[in-house]
Amino acid sequence: MMRNIQNQVLLGAVCLTGIMMLSSSGSFAEGKKDLQPQVVTEIIKVDYALEKIRPPNLVVTAVGKVNTGGWTNVQLVRVTYVMAPEDGIQDYILFAVPPSGPAPQVISEVKATNRWERYTEEAPWIKGIRVHGIDKGVLTKMLDSAGQSAGEKPSKDLRGRVTPEKSKTFDGYLFFKLGAICSKSEGPDYFLQLWDNRVIHVNKEKGTMLWKPDPRLHPLLSKKVRITGERTQNGIDYSDVRELSFEEQCKGSSKKGQGSAK
Repeated sequence: MMRNIQNQVLLGAVCLTGIMMLSSSGSFAEGKKDLQPQVVTEIIKVDYALEKIRPPNLVVTAVGKVNTGGWTNVQLVRVTYVMAPEDGIQDYILFAVPPSGPAPQVISEVKATNRWERYTEEAPWIKGIRVHGIDKGVLTKMLDSAGQSAGEKPSKDLRGRVTPEKSKTFDGYLFFKLGAICSKSEGPDYFLQLWDNRVIHVNKEKGTMLWKPDPRLHPLLSKKVRITGERTQNGIDYSDVRELSFEEQCKGSSKKGQGSAK
C-alpha cells in the first residue's frame, strides 16, 4: 500500500513537471498551445543501450500504446531524486500530446528515447529502469552485466549494479553548504567542484558528527584541492586531501579534471 501511495505521489509530481517542461518547450504549433501532454496509457516495450564511451551514456527507449492515431511530441522524461531510490530502480515517464482534431480510430504506438550522459557518475546505485504509464501501464527492466561501464568487473549478483569506483584522485574546488539547516544537526556539507563544473559530495571523515566541521576538509575550504578516495553512492569517501600547487591546478584544468585514477 505504501508503495502505491509513493507511486501516486511520484506520478503526480512528475506529470506536473513534465507538463511544465513540455509546454514551455516552444515546440507546439501556434494553434495547439492549449494542448497538454498526457501520460501514455500503457507501456508495451522498454529497451536500453550503452554508448560505449567512458564514462558511458545510458540510452533508454520506450514504446507505448494509445487509443487513436495522431499523437505527437512524444517524450520520455527521467525522474530526478533528492535521495537515491532504495530499490535502485530509475523511474521514467512517457508523455505524448493527443490529437487536436479528428484522428484515426485505431490503436497506435508511440515511441521516445532518453539519453542520460555519464550516468554512472550521477547514479552509481542504478540496478534497473522503470517506465511509467497510467495505472498498470508500467514496465521494469533490470540492467544486466553488460549494463556496467566498460572495464568494470561484473557485480556478484550480475544485475548490472554499478559498484563503487576504487581509489582515485579528484581535483577541484572545495566548498560547503549547510546541511540539516535549522535543526540541531545543522552543520557543513562538503562538495568538490570539478574542472568541468560537475559537483560531487565529499563525505566527512568517519566519526565526525553532522554538526561538526571535518578536521581535514574545513581548513581547505575555498581552495583548489586533490582528494584521494573511493566514489560511492553517497559521494567520495576520502583517504587523503591536500591543496594543489598552481602548476597542478593548471595541469588539471587542461585535462578537464574528471577524477581519473592515477
